[in-house]
Amino acid sequence: AGVIFKSKSILVERAIKIVIKEARFKKLLVSGLKETIKFIIQKNGYLCVLAKNCDLRSYRVTIKTLCIKLKVRLIILSNKKRLGRLTRQIKRKKHVKYNFKIIPCSSCLIIDSKKLNKERGYYKFIDYFLKNFS
Repeated sequence: AGVIFKSKSILVERAIKIVIKEARFKKLLVSGLKETIKFIIQKNGYLCVLAKNCDLRSYRVTIKTLCIKLKVRLIILSNKKRLGRLTRQIKRKKHVKYNFKIIPCSSCLIIDSKKLNKERGYYKFIDYFLKNFS
């Protein structure tokens, strides 16, 4: 079933960070509200991460109901700036080497694929946490 978990644990956030990083390297990460909703409706979602301080409340409600209805795991993070950092949405300034700005991200979705190794410990840890502590 679709499960909602409000992430407060450091271990959960670290596991989410590793899973998002792996999905980003394998080109299985979709970010942004419209893209996330599109892939959830196509039933391609494995794990959806939603920011608690999303701009519009209607987006949050829509994504929550879609995840519950279509049985996609849902994790709610506290801040969209943190989610932007996890998904590596940054804007670099042209002539400065190390100066960049983090762009906030309201939601992201990890696409369900055979490339995703769900037998690894981080996926099992997230599944265990979502089943037992939500």
